[in-house]
Amino acid sequence: MESIHELVRLSEEWQGKICIFGAGRLGKGIVYEILTLAGLSVDFYCDNYVKEGTAIHEGCYVISPEKLYGEGVNVHVFVAAPKGIVSELVSHGIPSEHITIISDVWVDRLAQEVCESEHDGITERFIPLLGDEPMIKRRFKERIGYEPDLENPRTFNEKLQWLKLHDRKPIYTTMVDKYEAKRYVAHLIGEEYIIPTYGVYDCFDEIDFDGLPKRFVLKCTHDSGSVIICRDKETFDRESAKKKLEDSLKRNFYWMGREWPYKDVKPRIIAEQYMADADVDYKFFCFNGVPKYLYVSQGLEDHETASISFLTLDWEFAPFGRSDFKSFMKFPHKPVHYEEMIDVAKILSKGHHFLRVDLYEINGCVYFSEFTFTPCCGWMPFEPPIWDEKLGDMLDIG
Repeated sequence: MESIHELVRLSEEWQGKICIFGAGRLGKGIVYEILTLAGLSVDFYCDNYVKEGTAIHEGCYVISPEKLYGEGVNVHVFVAAPKGIVSELVSHGIPSEHITIISDVWVDRLAQEVCESEHDGITERFIPLLGDEPMIKRRFKERIGYEPDLENPRTFNEKLQWLKLHDRKPIYTTMVDKYEAKRYVAHLIGEEYIIPTYGVYDCFDEIDFDGLPKRFVLKCTHDSGSVIICRDKETFDRESAKKKLEDSLKRNFYWMGREWPYKDVKPRIIAEQYMADADVDYKFFCFNGVPKYLYVSQGLEDHETASISFLTLDWEFAPFGRSDFKSFMKFPHKPVHYEEMIDVAKILSKGHHFLRVDLYEINGCVYFSEFTFTPCCGWMPFEPPIWDEKLGDMLDIG
């Protein structure tokens, strides 16, 4: 069930029952609404962690796994908690063709189908559910906890959502493309700020590993987080790297949070020089071309051990932070060329409502890392939360 039309066809042909396995955010929320809109009536839920008999929706209750297994071939299960569950269902007599794995990626694929297809009466009715504005509002509330006011946005995160919908310049596509951004930045401030690139490839199998040095970095050009660091080519796990990068190449990063700059970025892989001190980066929050704060991050390869702290431009701890990362216990190292970094951030952010400019200092030199228009997709969990509003006051979207 990978398309809206397949779901509608299932509703027309299926004579059995419908179950959603997983009564969490996804299963009881948008997946239930998608299935209902497609004409599929959800008969019950199943969840190993929710008490049997719990009402999820009116007339729709949780049943035990044993009762679900008893339905056998007469049930189609939409699985929102696939780890180990699919094999368990199959082993108890539910055919694999009666199982659909659902996830945020699955929802994004349906949304892409709805928004990019020629509306035929079927996909058209899903626009109020899966279009840009309704999805921005839904995912914002799921992650931040309140309904965003997109008519009169006040907080920092709300204003970033407004900019997603109303600030869409073609140059943004270039600026978030990990390959093209290097040429854009070099034109503005010079090649000396650019980490050397070894190659750019349309797929993993195009990479000439024999031509790469012992240490290098691979990353996708079109998304965030698809980075592979090779510290020793002799022990490099190519298969693991291939799976991660090729999975990323298949996905349009735009659909997750509707960050428009990513929508038309060509998905590619770049190989670039390994930089020993690139574990620490300096992310400048620039409001209407003026850096106001920065946060320093270290060890982002591992969320569990990474540290992030916001600092003022005077290199003092800011009175706020992020609740999703631990903070530095002591002041992080101040770059030798800190003032140069501030000047670079000013030049690169000029003319933009908001832009995060990420920089490194490596071997005494300043290097460009990347641009971000909507940090954390505009779902940043500030602590204390009042700073969401205070930073919003700094952002002029007029």
